[in-house]
Amino acid sequence: MIYFYRKSRIPGAIVEYNVRDVTARIANKTLKIIDRSDVKKQPIIDNYMLAIEKAPQLARITNGDYYPYIVSPGTYYFILENAKGDFHAYGYTDVVYTITAKKSEQIYGKTYLGAGGRPFMELVPEDVGSKMIKSCTLALEPENK
Repeated sequence: MIYFYRKSRIPGAIVEYNVRDVTARIANKTLKIIDRSDVKKQPIIDNYMLAIEKAPQLARITNGDYYPYIVSPGTYYFILENAKGDFHAYGYTDVVYTITAKKSEQIYGKTYLGAGGRPFMELVPEDVGSKMIKSCTLALEPENK
């Protein structure tokens, strides 16, 4: 199980963002990951607009939300997008997050807003994440999933 959560905070409280699973798109080579470890930056996806157009939206994360995503063991790829959809006005990130899930493992992805309203995520230890989601509300699944 992978939990995506966002701590409730006043700064950026009105900004919402979507979590998208791009695993299938990367597996069938419709999208590629560009490694930027040589410049100490996170990997990015090669065609962000194609990714958000076709990848399933798991949840819309608002201030103080969490979303549990049930997965089988394996490697998964996710992107986050500003829910306004206008990335020129509200910012976006083309960072792709790779999560490898093991059997019966609980993984916690803390999401947060960076500069310009761009959503980011970092994995946190289970003891930290499990405490944090207790103060969050379950995010609703999107209607147009």
